[in-house]
Amino acid sequence: AYGAAVYVRSIDEWGNVESKLAASKSRVAPIKIVTLPRLELCASVLLVELMKVVKESLKIEFNALYFHTDSTIVLSWLKLDPANLQIFVSNRVRFIQSNTNVANWRHVRSEKNPADLISRGMLGKELVNNKFWFEGPKFLKQRIIHEPSLNLVRDIPELKKSAKVLLVQERIVFWKAIDHKNNFNFLQNVLAYVLKFISKTRKRDTKPFIVYKKEALTIIVKDIQGSHFSEEIKLHKK
Repeated sequence: AYGAAVYVRSIDEWGNVESKLAASKSRVAPIKIVTLPRLELCASVLLVELMKVVKESLKIEFNALYFHTDSTIVLSWLKLDPANLQIFVSNRVRFIQSNTNVANWRHVRSEKNPADLISRGMLGKELVNNKFWFEGPKFLKQRIIHEPSLNLVRDIPELKKSAKVLLVQERIVFWKAIDHKNNFNFLQNVLAYVLKFISKTRKRDTKPFIVYKKEALTIIVKDIQGSHFSEEIKLHKK
């Protein structure tokens, strides 16, 4: 299971701090095997949804909304452009970024995270008198909450693996860097394989190899013509 809990924190005119559980929500982890970071991301999405419900239900003007997770991987994902992440993670990161201020996401250690009780489970008779659950961690009772220092994850999982090819004005110009060994046929074949790879990644690989060789020849010839006869080509286009 995974879950989220929302606490309302208030300070009265004498400086007394109160923190009370407003709502919580849990979900059963899917039968399909999901990595722990993905489950932690799902818990973060659940927290955002629950926070929205609480805010609309209480109709109170809050000074600030803060979100806590014990997952450093989730916090690292939230700093990234969703387009650079795998689709499962990308969709959920985009949702969180669209509905919260990422600057208001903070790290909380697992032992100080009451939502961790949801994933570990607890008997009702143990929960009913559990101050940690109903009032939240002790740091919520402090007048000023100091944000802990945190080193984000370096080797971030779920990043998209991409192969980039330099395209300029629809001409592949990197062919000049290929070591063709003074063998034009070798150069043409290498470029043809690159074109075939690009077509495959775009799921359009339905042509025989000879077609890619012709395309490679056209690219090379056009690029050479563009380099040596640029003025003539400009005049021809007028």
